[in-house]
Amino acid sequence: MLKNSRLTLSEYNGAVLGALMIAFGVFVLRKDWWQALSSLNEWMEGAHFYIAVVPFSVLDLAGSLIVCIYYRNDLSSRSIYRGTLESLLACTLMQFGGTSFTGGLLGQTPSWLLSHSAFNSLLLAWWLVFFSPFDLFYRLLCNMHTYTIPAISLVAAVSSGHAITSWGVDKVLFNTFHVNHTRLAQSVWVCLFCGVASCCGGTLLKDWLNMMSFPSFTLARSPVLFEVERRGSPPGSPSKNVGFSAEVQGGCSGDGYGGSSSSSGGGIPDSLLVLKRQQQGLLTKCVVLSATYYCLLDPSGYVTNALLFFAKCVPFVGEPFAWLAARPAWGREDGRLLVVLLQVGHYFYKVFAPSSDDVMIPYMRMFCEIFNVSKTVPVSRV
Repeated sequence: MLKNSRLTLSEYNGAVLGALMIAFGVFVLRKDWWQALSSLNEWMEGAHFYIAVVPFSVLDLAGSLIVCIYYRNDLSSRSIYRGTLESLLACTLMQFGGTSFTGGLLGQTPSWLLSHSAFNSLLLAWWLVFFSPFDLFYRLLCNMHTYTIPAISLVAAVSSGHAITSWGVDKVLFNTFHVNHTRLAQSVWVCLFCGVASCCGGTLLKDWLNMMSFPSFTLARSPVLFEVERRGSPPGSPSKNVGFSAEVQGGCSGDGYGGSSSSSGGGIPDSLLVLKRQQQGLLTKCVVLSATYYCLLDPSGYVTNALLFFAKCVPFVGEPFAWLAARPAWGREDGRLLVVLLQVGHYFYKVFAPSSDDVMIPYMRMFCEIFNVSKTVPVSRV
C-alpha cells in the first residue's frame, strides 16, 4: 500500500504465509471464534443505515470515500480542474467499474444499479468530499488523516474482499437467473475473470481512460500495465525493455535511466514504473485471491480430481494430497471470510502485492543456474 515500505519481497511472502497459518489455525482450533468472525463478516456485507428514508451501505460508503478522496488528491497534486459531471462519472467508474465489467460479461444489469443503497452511498461520499459546506468534511479528513484514512481504508479493504467473492465469483457460481447457469458455474475462467474484474476493474479503468490527464476519457496512450518501455525514451535507448527503476528493485544506478540520479544525490523512484508495479501487484493479488476462493469451493470438482491424481502419481508424498481431496468442502461463508482476512492483512502490512515478475524471476534464475543456461537466457529486467 505504501510506496516507501521497507519490507522486502521475502518479508511480504512471510507475512502472507503467516496470515494464512493464523487463519487456518483459528479455523481448526477455535471454530467458535471463526463462526463469530464469519457472522460479523456476513453482517458487514449487508450493513446499512438510513438518512431520512434513503438507505446507505457501510461498505460501499467506505469504498466510495477512499475513491473520492484519492481522486481529489490526485487532481490537486496535478493542478487539474474537473467539472462536476466529469468528477461524478470518474468516481462512479472507479468505484463500480469492476462490477460493471462483471455484469457486462454475464449479460446482466450491474449489481450496483440494482442495489437500493450502493449508488446512494457513492453520491453521499462524492458530495461530502467535493461539496460539503465550507469544505468541512475534506478539511477534517486532512487534519486527522492519521486516524481517519486508516479507519476508512480498513472498511474499504473488507469491501474489496467482498468484491472478489460476493460481487464477483459468486455472481457466476450461484447465478440462477442465467439461462446457462450449470455450464457457467463450471467455467473456471469466467469465475476468475469476474472475481478479478470486480475487485480491481475500477482502478485499471482510471489509467486506461486517462482520467488524470488531458484529454480525459480517451484511449490516448497505452495503459501503464502494458507498457514495455518508459515514456519519452528515444528508440533504442538503454531504458528500453521491461524494467523497474533501480530504487524500486532495491539496487542503485547512476545511468539516468534506473530511477536514481547521480546529480540528485539520492534515489528517486520512477513514478511510471512504480505505478506499473502497483497495477501488476494489484492484478496478481486479485487473481490469487479469486483462485483461492474458487479452489476452496471447488464447484466443478476439478480441484479434488487434480489432488487425487497427484496422490496416485506421487506415492511417497501423496497422503497430504489424498487428505486434502477428502477434506470437507469449505462453505461460502468460510471462503468469504478468508479472502476478507487476507485483504485486511495485506492492508495492515502496507506493502505492494508482488507482481508476477517478482514471483517468477527468482525461480527463473534458479532454473538457469541448475541447467547452466544463465549466460544464454536473460532473467534480469535491466
